[in-house]
Amino acid sequence: DLFEQLTKANKKIENLRAVGKCNESLKEKLQIMSFKHEVLTKERDSALSQLKLSEGVTKERDINFNEVNCIVGNLKKTVYEYKENEEKMREKQEYAGRDRDLALSELENYKERFESMKKKQETLIKERD
Repeated sequence: DLFEQLTKANKKIENLRAVGKCNESLKEKLQIMSFKHEVLTKERDSALSQLKLSEGVTKERDINFNEVNCIVGNLKKTVYEYKENEEKMREKQEYAGRDRDLALSELENYKERFESMKKKQETLIKERD
């Protein structure tokens, strides 16, 4: 009877040692998994940061695309206005042949005014300095 109890006790001790070894192994695995979790968390955070940056770039690209579209629209409008004005100018040139001398004298007056204003500006700049 005592021998049986000793045998049972030895088996329990062996089982406890086996459980202890199993616990040690599980602790090591837990440490490894904890480390892997930290690494994956850092990778996830980095990926989220990159995603936020790329979203910002995408928004900026969309804004730039809209600005380019606006500029293209304005250029088309300007080209249309230019063509329209060019046609009007041709019509005016046809009618302006007889008034050319008058236009040249007006141009000369404008040149004189410009030169006068330029001289006044230079004088004002000299006086200011």
